Amino acid sequence: MNKELLETLLSQQMELNTNISGPLWPFGKTNKGKTINWGRTVYMETAELIDSYPWKHWKGIENNIDIDNVGIELIDLWHFIMSMGIEVMFNVYVQQGKERYGSDQVYPNEQNVPFIWEKSLKEETVNYFLKIFENEEMKKRIISDIQKKMEDISGIDKEIFIFEELMSNGILYAQTRDIEEKYMYFATIVMIFDYIITNVVNLDIEKVYKGKSILNQFRQDHGYKEGTYIKTWILDSKEVEDNVVMLRLLDSENLYEELEKVYKEVEGS
Repeated sequence: MNKELLETLLSQQMELNTNISGPLWPFGKTNKGKTINWGRTVYMETAELIDSYPWKHWKGIENNIDIDNVGIELIDLWHFIMSMGIEVMFNVYVQQGKERYGSDQVYPNEQNVPFIWEKSLKEETVNYFLKIFENEEMKKRIISDIQKKMEDISGIDKEIFIFEELMSNGILYAQTRDIEEKYMYFATIVMIFDYIITNVVNLDIEKVYKGKSILNQFRQDHGYKEGTYIKTWILDSKEVEDNVVMLRLLDSENLYEELEKVYKEVEGS
């Protein structure tokens, strides 16, 4: 992933999270006082990713992998992983300020968070991600360790095992309060995710991410936070999730407008 693309995606994620949760979201609270736990989002979303596979031994054993949903869950994970990275960088910024000045005088507030992001942390966060992506030695060590663990595993269980490694690091991130440990677990999560989208599931992350970002904004504009949004839509006379509709309309010139057209039919039904 190149620097320009990363900067675009991280900026979009920063804007989306701010619109949803307020400017102080990198510090673990929404503007409504709700706790934000990105580690939890990673392990819960990974569980949904695993559910796209016919892993259950007691039912649906002949089912196929839900490829569409695999892509959607991976994009959701990428949203959360980018958010996690931004969170780490803001917390490192605060910790370094305390060590340098011995006080909370550099602690971000609603007014200065956008300034801090644009003038300093955006570029630092992009470089932070690139540093992880380009650390071939660490990546080789992590992936080699995973591959050794699954030498005797075959079929879809191999893919699921890798997903479970991602999940376990999300749990570790969620449970620690130590910023250095978060830094370490986050780097591992990024490397495992990168391995998944390049070696396990081929994914055009830029294209699907942009589509999912538009859908996320559409949800917020239509009552998602308030609980009035309808997530099951009608497409070709079948009930499907809005994610599936988004994927089908992904090549539209104006995706938001096309979503609006389909949703009006759902509201009117």
